[in-house]
Amino acid sequence: MGERRDGLYYLCSLPKIKAMKVEGAAALELWHKRLGHPSEKVTKLLGNVDFKNNVLDKHYDVCLKAKQTQEKFLLSDNKASGAFGLIYCDLLGPYRTPSSCGASYFMTVVDDYSQTAWVFLLVYKKEVSGFLKDSLPWWTDNFR
Repeated sequence: MGERRDGLYYLCSLPKIKAMKVEGAAALELWHKRLGHPSEKVTKLLGNVDFKNNVLDKHYDVCLKAKQTQEKFLLSDNKASGAFGLIYCDLLGPYRTPSSCGASYFMTVVDDYSQTAWVFLLVYKKEVSGFLKDSLPWWTDNFR
């Protein structure tokens, strides 16, 4: 809500409403999931929520994966001098739920020179090598 004064809108102060009420023994676990799986310490920073000495189950698969770290990649001296001189490919999948076209994998291709990225949906993992062999000549002819 706002009020217009001299061509500008000023926000009116609204009464604070608290809607953080969760019943039951799983309150800490529920808020942990709602907030995107932060640490137990961060989850307990919520004001006006009584967790009644709940302890967070530390065996969430998603939490362990999300908290893994990776070393930074070193800067490379290998730089492409033209389009498609150097490409990076990554294949992800299989996913439990296939896409509407039946694909369970997706492959990303990034051109080092232009930093352009393409995403391709694949039904089978074995399609990758044939796809690259068939498609790369077309790309290099049409994008150089």
